[in-house]
Amino acid sequence: FNLGNCYFVGKGVDQDRVKAFGWFRLSADQGYPEAQLCLGSCYERGAGVEQDHVVALTWFEKSASQGLAAAQNSLGNCYLHGLGTQQDIEAAAKHFRPAAEQGHTNAEFNLATILNKGKPKDHKDVFEAFSLFKKAADKKHPGAQFNTGACYGTGRGVKEKDLKNAEVYLRLAAAQGHGLAKKYLTVVIPSKVPDQISKVQEHASRAPEHATKVPDHTSKVPDYASKVPELAPKYSEVRSKSTK
Repeated sequence: FNLGNCYFVGKGVDQDRVKAFGWFRLSADQGYPEAQLCLGSCYERGAGVEQDHVVALTWFEKSASQGLAAAQNSLGNCYLHGLGTQQDIEAAAKHFRPAAEQGHTNAEFNLATILNKGKPKDHKDVFEAFSLFKKAADKKHPGAQFNTGACYGTGRGVKEKDLKNAEVYLRLAAAQGHGLAKKYLTVVIPSKVPDQISKVQEHASRAPEHATKVPDHTSKVPDYASKVPELAPKYSEVRSKSTK
């Protein structure tokens, strides 16, 4: 698995996605969940192998069944977008939930997006959606920062409107280039709260670095997810204790 990562990103060797795929396959066949996830992602993207969403789904399922949060999120995305299977929003939420419960930032955002859609602002699912948006927002997810700000600004999923907190989160999203956040700031929010913004930024800066990385397919999720970096660097750190 580690050797596959080296070839995938060109660390210490010439980058070679075909060789990376081969090493991922050897490890995945031995049941290593991170390798199964990477193999599924190779099939999903056509990296080192012909693109095949059905086969990608199979490897995501193998990895997710072992409790790997990133694989559960990827599997949820397959059902959300109908990649390798029929679109099934309920099944997507079912797979996003255990990943979100493990603190997976993108799964928190994805599940919140599903819970928030098409329901009145005081529905119990909308309150849960706000909680998930805020968790992801505090880990620097720009789409979640926008949605958290929008919820505060409209009173959706919260007890009452809070324009100060709305501006805090909208500014955080805007600082990451979120276009809708910039528009909301000029149209919806009249207040200026630099002190609160600084406090939230300080809190967000302590979040793990990986929380800022959003997988490519989340850009297809409705309601503002952002586009992203290569998948492999997420898994490029060599695990010193692994024998796979």
